[in-house]
Amino acid sequence: MKIFFLLLFTFSVGLCNGQDYFKEATNEYFHGDLSKSVTLFTKSIEHNQELAKSFMYRGAAKSFLKMFDEALDDLETSRKHDSLNAKLYFYFGKLYLFKGDYNRSIHYYNISIAKNRQDAASYDERGQAKLMLNDFSGAVKDVTAAISIDSTDEDFYVVRGYAKLQLTQYREAIDDFNHSLKILPNQKAYADRGLAYYLMKEYEKAIEDFDSSLSISPNDGEVYYYKGMCFKGLSNLARACANFRISKNFGYEKSATELEQIKCN
Repeated sequence: MKIFFLLLFTFSVGLCNGQDYFKEATNEYFHGDLSKSVTLFTKSIEHNQELAKSFMYRGAAKSFLKMFDEALDDLETSRKHDSLNAKLYFYFGKLYLFKGDYNRSIHYYNISIAKNRQDAASYDERGQAKLMLNDFSGAVKDVTAAISIDSTDEDFYVVRGYAKLQLTQYREAIDDFNHSLKILPNQKAYADRGLAYYLMKEYEKAIEDFDSSLSISPNDGEVYYYKGMCFKGLSNLARACANFRISKNFGYEKSATELEQIKCN
């Protein structure tokens, strides 16, 4: 009985000031400032509010902030409080994805999917890890599974489209980028669709897409490089040089080689 009252007292202390730190922290995590969410999750933990989830989300926020060792500590602590939470293993997977340990990332996404086969994000991010391991067919399969669960996320189509690009399935990739852009115009879909058109030597269409991409993200040296390559393919060397110069100024080193090869003034 004494233990029961002690636990009840501890919980009451957590909410005695009327402030729901966990709710505020999750709002910042999903919609606001990650650093602020870390501070608020720390407050949530101090006040014994949703301990397992507070450690989990604080670890996830620290992963995004590249505080990897601290993130791992938080996720492991969360697992001690609740080892059954499928989403926890998703965040383990995300941590290792950020760290570039793709095989370990896939291991944790496998666990997440085994615990919740309706989590589209786990399939998508496992597909992204497979992309990094050059398992392009595996990536297509995983992201297709994600889309079968949630067909409204434009990023899923971008990831699958990029995997199809690597498989030289250019028309199929363009179909995915088209679908993504119908849901929400985004820089990555324009840039990758432009790359698909460039690889098929449909240079005018590629330039149009690269311009759309640059209207959203104007400092992308890689996009200027491929735009320059399109003008080179069209034998418009003056405009090719102009784009290579901009690309080089933004730090994209391949453009320096092109500037030398076509002897831009």
